Amino acid sequence: MKLKIAQESNLIQIAEALENQLSQLQQELGDNSDTQLQSPMSL
Repeated sequence: MKLKIAQESNLIQIAEALENQLSQLQQELGDNSDTQLQSPMSL
């Protein structure tokens, strides 16, 4: 049980770290990436 709980908490931390990295990358790329991401969706 303890190992399972530890693994789940690690996965949560990893997911949060990935989300932070994604948001940082999007900010660095700037508005160009936003328009590129939005144009296929609007179609």
